[in-house]
Amino acid sequence: MSAFAVHSLLPFGKPLKPALLRLLALAMFAQGTSEFVLACLLPGISHDLGVPLGHVSLLTPAFVASMIIGATTMAVISRILSPR
Repeated sequence: MSAFAVHSLLPFGKPLKPALLRLLALAMFAQGTSEFVLACLLPGISHDLGVPLGHVSLLTPAFVASMIIGATTMAVISRILSPR
């Protein structure tokens, strides 16, 4: 995809500033790795609570669902609120 095509997809046709682009990349990395961190914690949670690992593993889809609902809610709220 050319640079022109990418810029045409951005709101109001303005290119992203490098600092904003880095912040966006960092946020995407944090969201992508958060599910893996939870997966590493599951055996410890299972042991501490005395619950089978299969039951505790249901926390992962619950966590992902909460991320989806939270991100959608924040996107709607940020569109409603004034940018200033």
